[in-house]
Amino acid sequence: MSKIWWTNKIRKTLRKRREELGVTQVDLAKKLKWSQAHVQRHENGHADSIDIKVLRKWCGILDLVATYIPAEIDIVTSEEYHDNSMMATADLPTEIQ
Repeated sequence: MSKIWWTNKIRKTLRKRREELGVTQVDLAKKLKWSQAHVQRHENGHADSIDIKVLRKWCGILDLVATYIPAEIDIVTSEEYHDNSMMATADLPTEIQ
């Protein structure tokens, strides 16, 4: 299980997108096979890391793409991902070594 740092930028982006789509924490938790409290802890900044596979699934649920920029993780909409400005980045790897 590979984990990455759960940054404020990631947390805020995911929460904002969830709210924009009208997805509740309960609905998200069911899809992640987590409790609502676990989702809430992550969104409120009470977690310091997240498994990469879970992050990819979370992004997929919210129609986002996690990209890996050396030493930085960025999350963008699928539309932004396919924009030419994203060409220099790579998809988030399944495992970070």
